[in-house]
Amino acid sequence: MLFTDPLFLLFLSLVVSANFLTRQNQTFHRWLLLLASWVFFYLCSPPSFLIFLLSAAVNYPLLRALSAMTPSHRNRVLLLLTVGLNLGLLAYFKYTYFFESWFARMDHHNFWLPLAISFYTVHIISYAIDLSEKKYAIAKPLDYFNYLSFFPHLLAGPIVRGNQLIPQFEAPVARRAFDWSGGISVRSRLLFQNACRQDRGCNGSVLGRWSAAAHGDCTLAPGDSLLGTDFRRLRRVFIHGDGHCQAARI
Repeated sequence: MLFTDPLFLLFLSLVVSANFLTRQNQTFHRWLLLLASWVFFYLCSPPSFLIFLLSAAVNYPLLRALSAMTPSHRNRVLLLLTVGLNLGLLAYFKYTYFFESWFARMDHHNFWLPLAISFYTVHIISYAIDLSEKKYAIAKPLDYFNYLSFFPHLLAGPIVRGNQLIPQFEAPVARRAFDWSGGISVRSRLLFQNACRQDRGCNGSVLGRWSAAAHGDCTLAPGDSLLGTDFRRLRRVFIHGDGHCQAARI
């Protein structure tokens, strides 16, 4: 299931509705988020989901031990073991095929990489380092698994520290007013950016004709020429500038 699939729209609508109805019951609300994240992960890739569960479950006892230990030689050894275990898992899936294909000339169609493995592996490593340095206490299992698999965050990022996301699961959900003007403004901006990405062509939309003219593919009518004088500059600012960053923040 991808973000562009109609199934995701249905899934997101159900989750948002259930989230609104359960936000006053904090425990049930956290379980709902975890269940939704795991359903999303499983629908995207069942084998990847099983690998994620195995990795997260194996790491949690190690993280608990790191959190309970005082800074010492044993603490550093356990930290190295945890980091090494996770980097080893990541290296196995990312680089084993590379070396095998290099030496044995394997078929590239056999390559498979678990979904989001780099993302949650880096999260586990950063969490282990923070716990070993006693920056904060280890979270409960429910919040730990939410931290690693929260579905809006899983595929889109960004990578965050445990103390940036986990407290948001633990704290009661506060009522907030909707920022309608801000939301409409950002969505309108993104709509314009997406319009700028249309394929260019002399017979296409106005934006398409501007783009075609900017590349010397056709000649504009006087009206289009007047409107499209700064199109190339706008396209560079919106698309190659902060356009992607703005889209990533949504």
